[in-house]
Amino acid sequence: MTDTVGYPETLWMVRDLFRRARSNRWKRQSGTVEGYEFRAAKNNGWLVVYYSYDYKGQLFGGDFRKWILINTSDSDGIATKAQKLFPHGSSVAIRVNPKTPDVSIVVAGDN
Repeated sequence: MTDTVGYPETLWMVRDLFRRARSNRWKRQSGTVEGYEFRAAKNNGWLVVYYSYDYKGQLFGGDFRKWILINTSDSDGIATKAQKLFPHGSSVAIRVNPKTPDVSIVVAGDN
């Protein structure tokens, strides 16, 4: 668990919004959940989910954030909730920028 005051998460959200706006024509495919970490912000926080994907024979990785309400002092509870929401090895729907395949986003509404 990492404590955060929100500035890095705000920058991530802005970047994600710009990518999402440009991603309508990107290639849609699946990624695989590889792990996660929790970034606390007061009594709640961001679950950062890391995923990998193969694009034309090359392996890439990305991440996305999901805001969750949870007692931040309960690290076992955080791990249980993360595993329940995004089990290791499960699929996530993503879009990959074909011009820059190391850039991807998780498709809104699917996660």
